[in-house]
Amino acid sequence: MIFERTEKFPKDFVFKEGLCVSLFQKTHRHSPDNKKDALMFKNLVKEMKIQIDKKFPDSDTDDLYRELDALIKDNLFWKDTKDGLALFADEETIHYYLLEDDVPTDVYVENKFRVIPLIDYFQSSDQFYLLALGAEDYELYRGNRTSMEKVDIPDDHPKTMNEVLGEEHPDKYLTHGTYAGGDKNMFHGHGGEKDEAGVDRRRYFRFVNEYVTDNYLNDTEIPLILVSLKEHQGTFNKVSDNKHLVHTIDMQYTAKNKNKIHEMVNQFLKEKHQEKIKRLLDDFYTAKSNEKASDLLSEVAMAATQAKIDTLFIEKGEDFPGIFNKETGELEYGEDRDYGADIYDDLAKDTLEKDGVVYIVDEEDMPGESGICAIYRY
Repeated sequence: MIFERTEKFPKDFVFKEGLCVSLFQKTHRHSPDNKKDALMFKNLVKEMKIQIDKKFPDSDTDDLYRELDALIKDNLFWKDTKDGLALFADEETIHYYLLEDDVPTDVYVENKFRVIPLIDYFQSSDQFYLLALGAEDYELYRGNRTSMEKVDIPDDHPKTMNEVLGEEHPDKYLTHGTYAGGDKNMFHGHGGEKDEAGVDRRRYFRFVNEYVTDNYLNDTEIPLILVSLKEHQGTFNKVSDNKHLVHTIDMQYTAKNKNKIHEMVNQFLKEKHQEKIKRLLDDFYTAKSNEKASDLLSEVAMAATQAKIDTLFIEKGEDFPGIFNKETGELEYGEDRDYGADIYDDLAKDTLEKDGVVYIVDEEDMPGESGICAIYRY
């Protein structure tokens, strides 16, 4: 059985059908709170087994149960959790996420995976990377609205300017020679020391940008915040052209101002997210006035069958037991969460499968009263 940790949104397996277990759990980073996480997970697995016996009595789940029972007893795993756990399993595979933010605790055993909690997580502007950049060293942090923790750069990877350009290089500003690892001769004196220091810094900042981007930012939508003295910000921007960089803070990062910087980042990202949602919803109202949008569930469902949905909005915390028929647009309503499927979740998956975009929106920002609305492509 495949058992693996995943970092990216699960587009490679989220659309499958059959026995699908979707488990979400709020977890804790530190003792003593995290000591209860394994027990909570055990209870969720127990509930999962009851649902499987009821809904998929003929399924082959021996390997699945064996892996999950082993995970319950894995003390090292539960010591290394973060704020949330998301786990998706079928009869052959288990994919799990250690989330930087919490999620509502629940388990679903259905014919499809539940994805709205992960959509909400991956769209969230609460997540960020913070690059604390000095003249000759840097630190990388990953955070959300509640915490910010240092990313451990592998020990065998060069990190400081000395390590990247060669330890002996900074002492050679007054000599005639070559860059460490480079091939261009430099002449010094008459400002040469300052000139070469600037060239070295540009090369070093370019290295930092490429390393952070390639190893942590690529294939994500997580924004990057730069914390650095103003004199370094311009140099970094000239050599980076980093599409993830959304904000800079003119400050030198220290342990003493960590909390202040975290507050500044949270405030910026909150305002940025609110501006984005407002802009998108303004687009919705404009499109609706031109009959290119709707907040009626039946109309949204029919538009989905025609691949017309460009942007789908779903109210946070809302669910709608039932089934969306992706071929006809018909809706079959259920009575409670044990019905076995959710219309909103089905519409979200269908929109993603057809290259649309899905946003989970707070109740006070949602248009209409149905809990769902969409902007059409045409």
